[in-house]
Amino acid sequence: MTSPYLPTPGPQTPAHPAELFSGRIEINWPYLVERRPLTLQLYPELPPYLLLPEVHRLLDAATHPRDHLLASLLWHTGARISEALAITPEHLVLQDQWSSGVLLDQLKKRGRPRLAKRQVLRKRWVPITDERFILELKRYIEGQGLKATDRLFPFTRQWGYKRVTQLAAKAATAIEVHPHTLRHSFACNAILHGQPLTVLRDWLGHADLQQTEIYTRVLATETNHLMRYMTF
Repeated sequence: MTSPYLPTPGPQTPAHPAELFSGRIEINWPYLVERRPLTLQLYPELPPYLLLPEVHRLLDAATHPRDHLLASLLWHTGARISEALAITPEHLVLQDQWSSGVLLDQLKKRGRPRLAKRQVLRKRWVPITDERFILELKRYIEGQGLKATDRLFPFTRQWGYKRVTQLAAKAATAIEVHPHTLRHSFACNAILHGQPLTVLRDWLGHADLQQTEIYTRVLATETNHLMRYMTF
């Protein structure tokens, strides 16, 4: 018999042992958009970023499913454009919001000049929990008739850069946007939602936590609530 005092999980939100709370963080997005120029002025090390409503407007500007999926993929995973363009269906696990994700080949130029040729360094796992995005990926793969080893986007980095910048122009974004901007936006969005730095570091594939700490500056000007408790 089900206790009347315990919430019963609905059919669309199955219970999961790792779920710690059922609430959601409330964020004043218009306020944060308004504060962004001040934040970027005070902390130039923080790269320009879009906030959630702005990313949604950018996605709404996409008229081609391929363009929408590329921007969605960068936004939902924080992948570098080279990593996104390397994704094939076999990199994806598309089940429910608890089990879905993408296994990214971490591609980046590193090391001494003689070793600077791009190579696969290691892989990293990034969860995908947005059910709409999971469905979008499934429909795209099925609609394109992609095989397990077919790339989702068989194009160059230049193509990806052009598609994202054109979307940004259509959406009239307040800042200049390129593919890496969506990676920065993913990271700032994670910070705003209280994600641990070590987890975000792994999602982004950073070798050093200091690389990830830069994104905490997105909240650095929000200290008024602390000053209110001081007596002068």
